[in-house]
Amino acid sequence: MSKRNPKDRAIISTINELGWDLLTQFCSDTTPKSTLVSALSTFSALTMLAGAAAYSEQREMCAKLGAGGLRDLQSTYPKMRRILESDRVFHSANGLVAETHVRVSPQYQDYLKKLRVDAKLYFENLAGSVAEINEWISRTTKRRIPTLLTADDLRGVPVALINALIFAAPWAEPFCPRDTVRSAPFYPTTKNRVERDCHSGYDSERFTAVRLPYRCTPPSEWSMIAYLPNKHTSMQKMLQFLRTQPFPPFAQHRVGRFCLPRFDLQAQHELTSTLQALGYPVDGSFPGLAMGGENRVGNVIQGLSVECNEEGTVAAAATVVLIERGGPPSYIPELIFDRPFVFAIVADELDLAICTGVFAGY
Repeated sequence: MSKRNPKDRAIISTINELGWDLLTQFCSDTTPKSTLVSALSTFSALTMLAGAAAYSEQREMCAKLGAGGLRDLQSTYPKMRRILESDRVFHSANGLVAETHVRVSPQYQDYLKKLRVDAKLYFENLAGSVAEINEWISRTTKRRIPTLLTADDLRGVPVALINALIFAAPWAEPFCPRDTVRSAPFYPTTKNRVERDCHSGYDSERFTAVRLPYRCTPPSEWSMIAYLPNKHTSMQKMLQFLRTQPFPPFAQHRVGRFCLPRFDLQAQHELTSTLQALGYPVDGSFPGLAMGGENRVGNVIQGLSVECNEEGTVAAAATVVLIERGGPPSYIPELIFDRPFVFAIVADELDLAICTGVFAGY
């Protein structure tokens, strides 16, 4: 996978844009509140879902995910995971959780295999097995997301598609705990903060950005980029601007004092209506999973946790697509030629009609 490859670049751009779009939906200028989203975890869960969709929704979903088709997802997604997991600072896992009566089509099984789906868990009843499902998510996220789902979330749900991921790394240049200020002004709230005197910075008319690298094993590189809006720039305008921009270039700067709050944040979202508003076809049917009738996405739930302190950062996310029974199988229309009709005998290779006619019954 390469940033220079157009197909790979399209998917990377889609994930980044989805992150800004989701954050914009959950962040308000009128009542500023800390929140988190994970576009990568959302993308991973939707990538699993795409392979089970009906053909029309499948094409639409692939296009929204920045891919030309399922083959592009099958090719790019595993390569992206291998690059992200080349260092021990990052780990992710995908799982199919289903009740024992669910039948997965051979095509969908093959699709999941090529995506490197790590776990297939089967239970008599998902609602009654919520503890085991939460345990898988908790173990994958190193206990950062211990109880994402409730039994009520899983009631009437025969299938769940799950992505979970964890990132944990120290700073390349750790902050000194002695420099931590226990009480410092932060608007609109007060937080602890940490200080250092050198950073990689970027200034623009709208914001000042800083890049804080993590300690990794080359060639792996990870960093936190923090954007401080200028006082006249609202958070909504800031997020909308960032959606259209690549990550900025950075240069080394020395400052008299650099202060960054330490924080420990948790968030949980129901993403279904938000994804629909963004144009993702999560309200279609998914025949790749046979559950004794039509099926549909009942909910998309995401849980997140990020802790940032003097030593480094731990970030975890889990996204669950819950697929419900949607009622009896839909009506399949009949087509009966019981009145006069037109016909043509065509050489398909050339789209050439060698004979055309009308049949009127006599």
